[in-house]
Amino acid sequence: MAFPKSTDLTDKELKRVMFRRVIPMRSREFLRELVSTRRYLKELPDIPGESFLLLWDHDYKSGRSLIRLGESVIASFPAGYECSEQFAAVAFLIYQKYRGRLLDLIPTWESASMLFGDRLGTVDEVMDTRHLLFGYQGKESWVGQHRGIPDIKMSV
Repeated sequence: MAFPKSTDLTDKELKRVMFRRVIPMRSREFLRELVSTRRYLKELPDIPGESFLLLWDHDYKSGRSLIRLGESVIASFPAGYECSEQFAAVAFLIYQKYRGRLLDLIPTWESASMLFGDRLGTVDEVMDTRHLLFGYQGKESWVGQHRGIPDIKMSV
C-alpha cells in the first residue's frame, strides 16, 4: 500500500488518510480512542535532541500501556486488547507533538500479545500506522525482531 509522506500533510489530511487507508473498517473505534487517550497524553515531556525512538510497552501488573523513552515512562494509559486503533490514535497524537523528530513508535515483545491479540489484521494496521506516520519500511512487528535487539529493556 502506497502512502503519502506524513510530513507533506496537514493534521486534518493525515487524519483523513488514517481513517480511509490505515484503519477504514474501524474508524469509529479510532475516533473514540483519539478522544479518550488525548487526556493521558496532555503532559508529554519536551524531549531534547534531534531525533529519538519511543517504545510501546505493556505493564501486566497495572494493566496499562506505556510509552517509553529508553527506561523512562513518558506516558501511560489503560491498555486495550487487539488495540490497533488505540495504537493509531496514540501514535497520531505523539506524532503531532514531536513531528519529524520522532523516528518510530515501536511495540515491545511484552506488548505484542495485548496489542496484536488474536485478530490477524491488527499487525497490518499497526505496521501501516508506523509506515504512514514515521515512514517505517521494515517487516518486523515489534522491537524483539527490530534490529536484532535481544533485551527489550535496553535503552534505545
